[in-house]
Amino acid sequence: MKKNLLLVAALAATMCMNAATPVASFIDVDALTAEGKIGDGDKAFAQPEGSDGVLLDNEYGTFGLAPIEIDVDGVKKVSFALGCKAFSPTKDYNKYSANGSAVADIPQGVTGDGNPSWPGAQLASYPNGGGWVYKFDAKKNGTVTFFTKANSNKQYYVYLANSPVAYNFAMTVGGQDFDKLMYTLPALPNGLLNVNDADIDKYYKRGTNAETGEETIDNTALATPGNIVGCGNVGEGTGIVQFQVFAGRTYYLCAAGSKMCTNGFVFCEGTDYPKFVVSYEKTNEETGETTSASVNLFEGEAGIDNIVIGQPALDENAPVYNLKGQVVDKDTKGMILIQNGKKFINL
Repeated sequence: MKKNLLLVAALAATMCMNAATPVASFIDVDALTAEGKIGDGDKAFAQPEGSDGVLLDNEYGTFGLAPIEIDVDGVKKVSFALGCKAFSPTKDYNKYSANGSAVADIPQGVTGDGNPSWPGAQLASYPNGGGWVYKFDAKKNGTVTFFTKANSNKQYYVYLANSPVAYNFAMTVGGQDFDKLMYTLPALPNGLLNVNDADIDKYYKRGTNAETGEETIDNTALATPGNIVGCGNVGEGTGIVQFQVFAGRTYYLCAAGSKMCTNGFVFCEGTDYPKFVVSYEKTNEETGETTSASVNLFEGEAGIDNIVIGQPALDENAPVYNLKGQVVDKDTKGMILIQNGKKFINL
């Protein structure tokens, strides 16, 4: 119902009445297509010779593609993308409100054809080749928020030079008993990732020791959103990545194993992050019935956040997963298991 969308804006307004005003800066896909910087629809288009990779430039920052080194017939050359094409936001949750602003459409944006690659450990440097990495040159101090078609099974990274930056992440989830995933990486005062935080292991990539079956921690890479929250892979949704920026500094944004898509950024002066509510409204063409829903991306609970000792007293026949989303025996010991959407450990 249209009433629902009005309630979304009203809810956000009551939460952020005194917050700074977020300013949306979205890519003009039609103009960039005409200029030859973006392929038409799903058709990828390599950046032309001499391109600067810029997709958007205003008083808040310059946003575009990061230069990468590629091999052309044995010769190293600098390029800005293997291919740039337009993308549309997810059909569900394709509208947004920020700090009580009027509900607006999440517009079309860009994506690419090549996944980024790293010269070594992912937390040691930003990707230097392979594909899709965004670059943001900040002109003012504040926070930036990027919309993306998020995937709970991909690792997201932000860098200042070669240092990892802490960020807020949230995405909508469908078909579960929760409607979103959300978390905040521990940050230092300068916005960088705090690797000495007491809970930092929660955000590192995890695996399983082949010999003992025990969980392992890889502190050279971040975990996926699904593993950080503890629900495993729950698919795609409308997502946002937020982080702090300082004037005169250059930031890089990407996803491992993915051509991360986005449509520009929302800038907010100060250190407070704007509150985002995403929503949708659909009308059934046959019945004329309208359905709608909204999700406040950083309020309430998200996914799984409690671990109990022993197996949960729910559906005993439900499948059991490890933190990598793999089905395992429910009597497995020495690692965190998930059944019926709840974490537990067998002692």
